[in-house]
Amino acid sequence: SFAVTDFLTVSRYQDAEKATKIIAEELGVTYLIQGFARAFAGRDSIQIDIGLIDPYSQRQIWNVTYQELMDEATSLQSAIARKVASSLNIQLSKDESNSLALGRTTNGQAYMKFTEARNEFYRLQPNRMVRVVSLLEEAIALDPNYAQAHTFLAWVMTLHGWPEWKVDQELLQSYRNRIKEHLKIADELDPSSSDIRLVQANYEAIYLGNLKMAVDLVDEAIELNSWPELPTSLCICTAVSVNVIKGNIDKAKELVGVAKGVEPGNIFLLFDQFFINLVEANLEAAEGNIEEGLHLMEIPLYRSQLGIIYFHQGRYQEAEEVLVSAYRGQGFTPTRVMAYLSNTYYRFGDLQKSNAYKDSIETNVASGENFSLVDLAAVAAVRGEDDLALSYLERQQEEGVTSPAYLMNVDPIFKKYHETPRFIEIRRKMNYYD
Repeated sequence: SFAVTDFLTVSRYQDAEKATKIIAEELGVTYLIQGFARAFAGRDSIQIDIGLIDPYSQRQIWNVTYQELMDEATSLQSAIARKVASSLNIQLSKDESNSLALGRTTNGQAYMKFTEARNEFYRLQPNRMVRVVSLLEEAIALDPNYAQAHTFLAWVMTLHGWPEWKVDQELLQSYRNRIKEHLKIADELDPSSSDIRLVQANYEAIYLGNLKMAVDLVDEAIELNSWPELPTSLCICTAVSVNVIKGNIDKAKELVGVAKGVEPGNIFLLFDQFFINLVEANLEAAEGNIEEGLHLMEIPLYRSQLGIIYFHQGRYQEAEEVLVSAYRGQGFTPTRVMAYLSNTYYRFGDLQKSNAYKDSIETNVASGENFSLVDLAAVAAVRGEDDLALSYLERQQEEGVTSPAYLMNVDPIFKKYHETPRFIEIRRKMNYYD
């Protein structure tokens, strides 16, 4: 019955020297919770000092110190939630009370590994994902029955197949069976979990290209309406993204609201909203989505998308600057960024630089990275080489490449082909149409 401001929004106030009244006004909230935690004795025990205050009168409604062994620490979440609810005269429903009583693990160390993995994951950087996988494997080793850790691990491994991240193909292949294995274990441990359906949906979309199955799994997840008290981390965005890919834009918009209710601080929802606006040719709103995300956190993916928006707005100088800097220090440049740099230099009339990036993408394709065919298609499309562009897309479909297929539906570069028979047939074969 009351809204809680998400962690990402609040975290920027941790070291801010602002009056509580100002913070409350900026956040649009009535109360603030303040506190800190200390771990003791080799992290075997924990102490939490926490209080609820009225930021306008500075009145402390209550404060309390909790001390607990780490293995019992997860119960403190429920204790604090109940204390807040009772202090604000909120009557918890039976379902809410049952939700608070439901523990995903009773092993405090496993829970800490899970939360550390979430914090790493929020950066959305490929070079951090190996660390996330390791932390979740440690959590599962501590508690093999930790269903949400199995779900999260399958989710991270699935996202490794995302085309924006240039991940070793042998590693991706090794993940395939492990994804199915962890999802099977998670489903046996927690058969009513909505999160598990969403990860399965993403696996169907990214690895198998089965968009109809992905949409059906999203519908099942929403109908179950069974979400963990601590979100798996950005998983709910799948509900929106698979419908964007499928072309169900109205449904995607509807699910944005559902997703915000499940995980208000989900920064990836801004990415989904960006794609919705891109499909609807609302470039100003799409730019706003990415700017908002970058205000919260510097994420290379968002930085590169900002450069892509600048390109479509004809702001080529800004596009070049942003695209060149987006993945600096990451150790690689995604082929999609290469494609847009090639297109940007083509608009400048600098064919030497434009061809250099195009040649790099062709080299990647020749070495087996056939998921980059869509990027070659984007370069050909901007150059007006329409037959070549469609040939690349046809080859992508024929070779069973599914992971970058969403670009065909959302990238304005391909909009001029949407009504052509060849493009319609490609999308039909790639399961865009029922």
